[in-house]
Amino acid sequence: MASKKLVNSVTGCADEALAGLVACNPDLQMLQGHRVALRSDLESLRGRVALLSGGGSGHEPAHAGFINKGMLTGVIAGAVFTSPAVGSIVAAIRSVAQAGTAGTLLIVKNYTGDRLNFGLAREQARAEGIPVEMVVVGDDSAFASLKKAGRRGLCGTVLIHKVAGALAEAGVGLEEIVRRVSAAAAAMGTLGASLSSCSVPGSKPTFQLPDDEMELGLGIHGEAGVRRMKMATADELVKAMIDHMTDPSNESHVPVRAGSAVVLVVNNLGGLSFLELGIVADAAVRCLEARGVKIARALVGTFMSALEMAGVSLTLLLAEDALLQLIDAETTASAWPRVARVPVTGRPRSRAAPAEEPEGPEPAAAEGAASRRAALVLQRVCATLLGLEEHLNALDRAAGDGDCGTTHSRAAKAIQQWLEERPPPSRPDHLLSALARLLLEKMGGSSGALYGLFLTAAAQPLKTTAGLPAWTAAMDAGLEAMQRYGKAAPGDRTMLDSLWAAGQELRALQSPGANLLQVLSRAVQVSSSREGGGGEGWLVSPGAPCWGLRLQGGGLGVAPLSLCLGFLLREMDSGAFSGPAGLSHPAILWLVLLCVCVGREGRPPGRGRVCRDRDRLPAGLGSRASRGERESGLAQGPEMGGGPQPDWEGSGSQTPTPCLAQPQRVLGSPAAPSGPSSCRAPRLRRKPPRPWKPEPGEPVTSARPDWSSRTQGPWPPPPCSGPSWRPCRARPREPPPVGPLPPHPAPL
Repeated sequence: MASKKLVNSVTGCADEALAGLVACNPDLQMLQGHRVALRSDLESLRGRVALLSGGGSGHEPAHAGFINKGMLTGVIAGAVFTSPAVGSIVAAIRSVAQAGTAGTLLIVKNYTGDRLNFGLAREQARAEGIPVEMVVVGDDSAFASLKKAGRRGLCGTVLIHKVAGALAEAGVGLEEIVRRVSAAAAAMGTLGASLSSCSVPGSKPTFQLPDDEMELGLGIHGEAGVRRMKMATADELVKAMIDHMTDPSNESHVPVRAGSAVVLVVNNLGGLSFLELGIVADAAVRCLEARGVKIARALVGTFMSALEMAGVSLTLLLAEDALLQLIDAETTASAWPRVARVPVTGRPRSRAAPAEEPEGPEPAAAEGAASRRAALVLQRVCATLLGLEEHLNALDRAAGDGDCGTTHSRAAKAIQQWLEERPPPSRPDHLLSALARLLLEKMGGSSGALYGLFLTAAAQPLKTTAGLPAWTAAMDAGLEAMQRYGKAAPGDRTMLDSLWAAGQELRALQSPGANLLQVLSRAVQVSSSREGGGGEGWLVSPGAPCWGLRLQGGGLGVAPLSLCLGFLLREMDSGAFSGPAGLSHPAILWLVLLCVCVGREGRPPGRGRVCRDRDRLPAGLGSRASRGERESGLAQGPEMGGGPQPDWEGSGSQTPTPCLAQPQRVLGSPAAPSGPSSCRAPRLRRKPPRPWKPEPGEPVTSARPDWSSRTQGPWPPPPCSGPSWRPCRARPREPPPVGPLPPHPAPL
């Protein structure tokens, strides 16, 4: 089967590609009746040498991208990977000769078809009395022993275009240009490497390359290279390429040694990403400089491609001052990059970062105890997030890009390392500012930016205000900053929903005599069950870290307060943070806002995949619970006032188990096993849900969670045994318990 190409027709693709370049570049013109592009100011070349080049199409931007002042006068293009017609070459020579030029130089890559057709055109033009010379460029350094046809012409040809163009622009004669560009071509070498093949429009790939292999030394038309090798890192590949290019036993090597100055060209063969190209360029610079080679100039980009081939070529040109002046000469060719006219080697590549402004003095008396309390809570939160990394990734894959756990695991590891290096600050504003800087630098993504913004803004009110009311002001400042820059609002199904709901509850701290434990407990409850826009709500399993799943938002959102507040309430109840100093310590209250609580900025509503078919939701994720069901207590767990909390310290049958018949709203503890529950669930539907079926082309066994477990077995399910995940029958709403919280299920 032919590969996919975005063309109008296979036969006309070369004509249309050249016409598109000319249409977008007023400095170029097409030669009527021929696939030839010329400078539009040919009359300005009177008395100077004209430069013509060309070859098969498919190597763009070569060669037409290098037409203009300071480089080529014109280009003759053939069909894809096909030499141009002799008649078109002769027509181009006649056109520049009629403009009054002082001769024409043909610059040709060393391929049989190009040599024959350009050579024949040269002979015809000379027979007409037109002075024409031809330089054949062969810069391939792949083969250790030269073949009769010589070295193939590769990306180094573009450097010859530049050298010859600068000489012609300066008014140098035809013979002198031939002599100097021939000398430059002899001091140059190119070697390519590819990760994939390429395909001519309308055809299959030119060769096959296994997924775990790459090819070294191949040509720009897919010609065979010198060897195939297993996939390697960029550093290993670049070292192998430079070793081969500079090996004296290689007859086509470049005589580069310590102390040599070179022009380096890192060329994209068409399908390599800019990310990979930059990595290869960095590896090439480091490899050459480690050998004592001076890089006088470096060009990185796409200069001569091979259609969509995912590969790269390296070109080394021995450079002297006179040659560098020609490389640096002015040109207006659209495909020639803007190259700095200074050596790459020897210049500083980094600048010292500005020193951070020193924080205010720390209170000496509170340093030890306060820092230890902060470190303890931070360590426990980080340990929990690390244990939940894979679980959160699995949940995020159901509604997002699957990196939620990885992102927050990265943040947790950064905080742990930070705690090993120094004790956390005891002043509230210092602690929040330090956490913000750490997350902005280490966490990455939108989560790092959101948390950093939130903590930075929240730290400002704490610089001048003390006491519990200051934390309400800090919370409001953080929320206002998130809404201003994140453009989210409560009800948009983002992490802001839970923070905003908890922030409203924390305003009770402004009242004199407010009970801190009760206020925080209420904040946990409302942040865990916060309704998103459109009537979507979140229910959580009791005693577990209170995660929330944005069913419509397209990603994993959470109740960030619940995890930290759960630790806080438990430790406060156990006496670890008892006393006025403990209750006012910033590390405790501000963990309400801590960056390591799981959350993501949401996508627009309706973009997620989870809720398009409620019957495909797995056990533990459940289907929708209507507003009426929530208000009546149906499907409410103990944390919503629905009954007692289960014992989390048991094992086996004591482990909380989801009731498969119960339409729960979100998740409970990580990795909750499936099994029988302790009650018969009320039948909330008139008929059983449809069994899960894979999407077309989707394998039955995949990396997704098992989405079929809810619909396995008879309907309705048999009576359950063992402790329930949550009471299934409706109960009147009860006030939330304020007593001791159960131990956290995640390993610490």
